[in-house]
Amino acid sequence: MDRPWALWISPVARAAAAHALIWSVAPALLVGNLHQDTLEAAYWGDEPSLGSARHPPLLSLMIRGVLGVGHAPIFLLLLMSQVGMAVAAVYVWRAARLYGGPPTAAVAVMLFLISLAATFFAVQVNHNSMLAPFWAATLYYGLSYFERERGRDAVCLGVAAGLGLLVKYELALLLACLFLLCLVVRRYRSVFRRGMTYVALVICAAILTPHVLDLLRSGGAAADYALRGHKVVEASGVALSAFNLLVGQFVLFAAPAALLVIVTRVYGVALHRIAWRDETAVIAAILAFGPSVTMAAAVIATHQVAQPLWALPLASSCAVGLSLLFPGAPAAPRGESLIAGKIVLFSGVAAAAFVAYLYIADAVGAAIGRPLTFYAADSRRLAAAVTEFWDSHARGPVKCVVIAEAALGASTVLWLRSRPRYVDFDHAEWSRPVDVSQCAGTGGVAILTHTRRDELIFKAYPALRTAPRRAFAAPGVFGFSHYQWRADLLLLPPVTASR
Repeated sequence: MDRPWALWISPVARAAAAHALIWSVAPALLVGNLHQDTLEAAYWGDEPSLGSARHPPLLSLMIRGVLGVGHAPIFLLLLMSQVGMAVAAVYVWRAARLYGGPPTAAVAVMLFLISLAATFFAVQVNHNSMLAPFWAATLYYGLSYFERERGRDAVCLGVAAGLGLLVKYELALLLACLFLLCLVVRRYRSVFRRGMTYVALVICAAILTPHVLDLLRSGGAAADYALRGHKVVEASGVALSAFNLLVGQFVLFAAPAALLVIVTRVYGVALHRIAWRDETAVIAAILAFGPSVTMAAAVIATHQVAQPLWALPLASSCAVGLSLLFPGAPAAPRGESLIAGKIVLFSGVAAAAFVAYLYIADAVGAAIGRPLTFYAADSRRLAAAVTEFWDSHARGPVKCVVIAEAALGASTVLWLRSRPRYVDFDHAEWSRPVDVSQCAGTGGVAILTHTRRDELIFKAYPALRTAPRRAFAAPGVFGFSHYQWRADLLLLPPVTASR
């Protein structure tokens, strides 16, 4: 019997809290910038249309809400990501408890929290990482509804699925696997005859309706990107897609497989494999491997080049499935407490490995001319320079920032409290004529980063060629390379002639 309160007083709950603390505080103390996915989602969140970005809107709205606090933006965004992972861990525990005991649920939480999705890649704070709590909630409420036939689970399933699809459409892979379970597992087939099943569908559709209507009005950029953003254009793309799928599966399964070996061989936690003819094993196999198979089928059907990191959102269902295939033996002495301790240990080791990765990537990147702009560049100093430059020539807050890349210039979105409009010539949908015109009317600051795309800024705003200019060098906040990112700040006065 699943008792939700049991998790909050368990050693696993304390381990999950420690994991969230480690992975929100340690990176925040070190990094000076965040991944370009986070930065793009931040300034996309100010767009009134919910359908003009490359992804569904919920992540952008969440990020803009956090940035609205106005203090410690990097820490708060990392904390938001890790709170999402902790919420996902709760649902992973509850899903595993539907079929197994506390040791099995503890194994599931360990496999999830020490996955690359909940550690290294959670620092990116993008659609993959923030889908985790909604994916895990959809998983739990779906399975709980199938098992218990409770109406409240159906309602929560509809809400979780609707919100998850507003983070990333990839949640449809999990919904397809839940549908498959209803076909394959005999006792689940009654789901199709229950009225609450269709109530859940209506709730999900109602949550999605504003976004769908906005997609229809704005040309459907998010849906178009999901279906055609990585199209195969030549034969080599097929081989690359197959290779990327394999890499994605390695990213998804390598850490869980290693952890299962470690806890059994090194620490003596008793795990046993259940019989494959057991119905629970069928459920577990579909949860562990079904989303990956469904993803491969979707890639083939849409003729896209798969991306390795598409596998990251699958981590919670994979963890539950593997924990049921190799459950913790109920008689294992202190099995749950032992596993909880290993969660904290492995989380700390992974955090140390992440710090080492940053220092190595900084040194190697600087040596080969590809510096680690995200994470290493001091975005706060750049934002302060933009504000000071604007204040020395104009009154009021900065209302527009013009950029042609999404890693350095875009990082100012973390710190500029005036929430300026961003005209981004690195993305066609954020450099439309209307955007260019509005920025020309309000004036702003253009950030040149000495790339070929800077010419797009001059083409849109010819007067910038003779505008006031200030050179700036953003230092790195860590590393041995002492790399500095050069940028030029150009004043865009109001009512500048534009294209």
